[in-house]
Amino acid sequence: MRQGLPNRPAGSSKAATFQQWVHDSIRSNSTINAGVGIRVRQGTSGSIVEVDPSADVFFGGGKVTGYVITDATPDDYWVCRTFDADGLCGTSDVYVVKPFHLRRSEFDELTQVVDVQLWSIGGIWNPDTMLWEDGIYYETRTYEYEYKSSSLRVKTWTETNGTPLATTVPEYQVVIPRIVEAVIGTADTQAEDYVEEFANRPINFCFTKIYAVKCSALSVVGPDDNRLSNIALNDGWAWARIATV
Repeated sequence: MRQGLPNRPAGSSKAATFQQWVHDSIRSNSTINAGVGIRVRQGTSGSIVEVDPSADVFFGGGKVTGYVITDATPDDYWVCRTFDADGLCGTSDVYVVKPFHLRRSEFDELTQVVDVQLWSIGGIWNPDTMLWEDGIYYETRTYEYEYKSSSLRVKTWTETNGTPLATTVPEYQVVIPRIVEAVIGTADTQAEDYVEEFANRPINFCFTKIYAVKCSALSVVGPDDNRLSNIALNDGWAWARIATV
């Protein structure tokens, strides 16, 4: 049978004092203390550590909420609705900040200098073997960005190791996976397009779902100029090159 810590020994003798010290040390080292965003409660088998979703910490205690995107056109955030396990959507718009690399304001008309890791086939000289071998090398590249929309941009390679390129290299990019906006069925029973089974539910297929958390470190503002507090978890989105015609 599992036993807890015995009662603290009584007495003032040297042996009792030593046993009290041992008891207090064991209790101190085995005690789990609550902190910011963390709460502790006692269960039948011991202490249970939980995230406190009400705490105002960097990620709001870690509570994750699901959303569908209803408007993907804003530059730095998506217009969303909550949804539950049964597919029922909320009735109010929620503005969710995009992951950093998808925000237009972070890159549009700006210059980025980045160290690029590359692989050389037979182009690295090894003085130990006196041979040209395969290997890793680095270049410092300069890129400029021009956005055509919130999900289409031109990334232009302009310099290598501080030297301007004779011919710049533009690359047209889009966000992938493609975002499919959810079309929510009306809940207005008097509307001509009202269908009971689709009220406050998406009526299209393969729409994009996202998951977001609270974050107190955001500077993005919504349409009412108030700072937003929800940020989307990155679900594999990235900028990908597309062919031009």
